[in-house]
Amino acid sequence: MRRCIWLELKKNLYLPYVLLVVFGVLFFGLAAPAGKNGSGKEIAIFFMMLKEDLKMEAGIEGSGLVLWSQGMSGWLMVFLPFLLTCGYIFVFSSERQDKYLQFLRIRCGNLRFCCAKIIGGALSGGLTFALGYAVFGILMSACFPSFSGFPPEEQGIYTGIWGAEPVWYVARRLAGSFFYGAGSCVFGIGVAILLRDRYMLLCLPFLLNYCWSQMLNKLVISDIAYREGAYNRLIQAFDPSSLLNMPWDRYWLLQLVMLLAVYIGFVFLFCRLMERGYYDG
Repeated sequence: MRRCIWLELKKNLYLPYVLLVVFGVLFFGLAAPAGKNGSGKEIAIFFMMLKEDLKMEAGIEGSGLVLWSQGMSGWLMVFLPFLLTCGYIFVFSSERQDKYLQFLRIRCGNLRFCCAKIIGGALSGGLTFALGYAVFGILMSACFPSFSGFPPEEQGIYTGIWGAEPVWYVARRLAGSFFYGAGSCVFGIGVAILLRDRYMLLCLPFLLNYCWSQMLNKLVISDIAYREGAYNRLIQAFDPSSLLNMPWDRYWLLQLVMLLAVYIGFVFLFCRLMERGYYDG
């Protein structure tokens, strides 16, 4: 099993696919809002990086650590499933078109091959996103003032919000980025198993993630309006982005259990379709 998973990881971690994720995270992270100027217009992190006066005006909100946290928002959360599963989808589609899936199935065994395919896709998504997020953090620390250089009372506001000291917060976010990356691959891996058209496979993860996020946002708004947010945390447990913060509560564990259950379901569905020759045509 470990050998099969390792082979799938090597295919999914092909350098161009990894670079696509890293540069995608950097692009959307730099495009995220860093704050507002005097006229109330939002400023992207990229433009703040180029102007020293904006850095000085921002204060601790313009520190590298705070901006590193803010960069994981906006359009990155929408396009992330596409970025993380683009390589997986191309590999899967090529193997199917070249009649290579059945050869791998015979070589590894049906269940072992299907498990390795799903696990390899989830692990590669988690690893590449964690790498991209780490590179983004290095860029933020190099281009913006250090968080530790600001007064302790200002730091205390953010450490209170984060619930941890900066070092532990960074470690927790990096670990959470792995879980979030693995969770964001659900849409891409699911459609890769069910559909055959390569271009539909590339579009659907993005669309499904967007629709899912919009539905959850509407549920949160409705819950706040009619139930004063009584079920807010439970609703967020169905949002893969909440894995990034790693609150270590029962809802976070519930989300991990649901994610694991979905991937196990994918394994059995994949096995069943392989046995029926679904990918032979």
